[in-house]
Amino acid sequence: MRPAGRGLLTLGLDYVPQLADLVDKISGVVRSPSSVSCRTGLQATRLCVGSLLRSCHAHLVPALLEACMKLKDNTYWLVKVELAEMIGELSFRALQHLEAVSGCVWRSVCPRMATYQEVLVQGILLDLLGDEDIRVRTAVTASLSKCIPQLYYAEEQPGESAVSAEAAAESSLLLGWLLQDTWSSGPPRVHGLVAPFCCRAQGAAHAEAALSRLLHLLRRRLLTSSNKHLLFIFFL
Repeated sequence: MRPAGRGLLTLGLDYVPQLADLVDKISGVVRSPSSVSCRTGLQATRLCVGSLLRSCHAHLVPALLEACMKLKDNTYWLVKVELAEMIGELSFRALQHLEAVSGCVWRSVCPRMATYQEVLVQGILLDLLGDEDIRVRTAVTASLSKCIPQLYYAEEQPGESAVSAEAAAESSLLLGWLLQDTWSSGPPRVHGLVAPFCCRAQGAAHAEAALSRLLHLLRRRLLTSSNKHLLFIFFL
């Protein structure tokens, strides 16, 4: 008798697909006419896009994002929720670096916007903030709050590239607890406070600047929009 598994080799099942082939398959699922398949493709994208952005295969990300961005007008609310959650988990510093090293990246979704960050935040999240389904609006607000520390504005960090900004963020995340004890806490703002309230809080300047810019965008959107769902959020 022929050993088990020998027949698999004759069928060509020993072929190992390349990473580009797998990403292309995910993009195909995202482009599927079935809303359920689209959501499954977005879930697969959420699992791999972060690792791809931080690897030598980051050049595969633009095509995958292009397929995902086209789902912002999908009629199925769960697809919009999944899209918003995926955007909230992206590293915009890594995306900025990818655009810088890749030159001009053409986009069919919001091609007039300069960067992926503008497309994903202003062109998709802020638009979905006026969706008629409250479940979508809830997911978008959560994603906006999650992506604030990841937003990157070159004007706020002059002389610093996206790579160095990402390195500083990772160092603060991994080594902040180690360096915190060696930093000088400075004089207390209120005399007579006891520990641990006598130390000076460490602020996140970049996150505060990103929050300020996002609030400005929301204010401008509020002043120019007639969407009742968007106005309802701001007047709660």
